[in-house]
Amino acid sequence: MKIYGDVLAAVNFTVTLLILHLCGRILGIRPGRTAKYISAALGAAAAFIIFVPIHSVIGQILYRLAVSVLLVGVAFPSLSHGRLLRAIGVFYIVSIVFAGITVLLISVDPDIGFYTANGVVYYNISPLLLLGCMMASYIAVTLYDRFTAIRLPKRDLYRIDIERRGSDISLLALADSGNRLVEPFSGLPVLVVNAAEVWGLLSTEERRVIRENDTEAALPELRWVLAGTVTGCELLPAFRPERMSTIINGRRAELGGYFAAVGARDIGDGNYCAVFNPKMIQVLL
Repeated sequence: MKIYGDVLAAVNFTVTLLILHLCGRILGIRPGRTAKYISAALGAAAAFIIFVPIHSVIGQILYRLAVSVLLVGVAFPSLSHGRLLRAIGVFYIVSIVFAGITVLLISVDPDIGFYTANGVVYYNISPLLLLGCMMASYIAVTLYDRFTAIRLPKRDLYRIDIERRGSDISLLALADSGNRLVEPFSGLPVLVVNAAEVWGLLSTEERRVIRENDTEAALPELRWVLAGTVTGCELLPAFRPERMSTIINGRRAELGGYFAAVGARDIGDGNYCAVFNPKMIQVLL
């Protein structure tokens, strides 16, 4: 079978992009746009191993494993080791679903062929059929995501535990579906909290930057996120706690977003001091 490099690259770029998007949906994390496209480009480049003879089965497995870790790591750069392993597992599951649906659809036409080498598959199918495979995969994973989603108790306030720099705090946060704030590079969702509540978790330099609103400061553990308010847009300093968690239905649940932004003004009416998107909650398996 004749293999066209441009078709191989375009198909793998598109498929990798879709798989990463679906992984983000399942994990409750939105990958950053730049990181997602870079990862998809790496996936397209990695597919060219199909032209290189690798006769060792173990070598092929190790190559595919290394590529998967690279793609997931680039798309979701701020995940902890545990969540990275979970993301890699989800990446494989979604990939298998896509491959299964593709095989099912091409089985209706025996004239459609495919070639595989080193764990890479080249399908000799029309763009229309490929689009159908992608749509079917998207629908299948979306249905799975919807039916397996966490059913939150009918309450608005949650006790959130935050750990950082050897210290921990506990605060009440409002589950607000309208809060879609994300850290721009990683795409991870953000919890917005009053400065006074997290002051003890910050270093002396971080406190200075926040107090002076020094947006030009370059601190490795501090990011700036653009937040929309009723008065316009403003930059909020955000840091990554070592852990944020709560209790749901008697089980410890973890917030899918690992960033906490320090609000420029007081949050809440006295009953709570932070807000977060309920989709951030992921039950630990």
